[in-house]
Amino acid sequence: MWLYGVAYGNGKYIAVGGNESISYICYSTDDVNWTTKQVSCRYLYGATYGNGKYIVMGDGGYIAYSTDGINWTSKIVGLITWAGGAYGNGKYVVIGNNGYIAYSTDDINWIMKG
Repeated sequence: MWLYGVAYGNGKYIAVGGNESISYICYSTDDVNWTTKQVSCRYLYGATYGNGKYIVMGDGGYIAYSTDGINWTSKIVGLITWAGGAYGNGKYVVIGNNGYIAYSTDDINWIMKG
């Protein structure tokens, strides 16, 4: 398994990655002992934390959010490979291939630019 992104928030680390057909979200409260969860996305590349939520992103427009870092709700936003993200000024922002950017104030409704 390759890991590509990491974020920290609310006392928990989240790391994301994958291999040729499976992605993983790993979480830890002490950065020593990790729990791994498999998700249905080919690759996850980025993770961020803000406003009480973890956001992860990856291949095929996959974006997922969680309030606890364990249970995730996912959706597809475009057919972009989302590679990284951040939270600031009340918005989640993700960046992807071919210059695409998407943003959301609630992590449910996303607006794409690019």
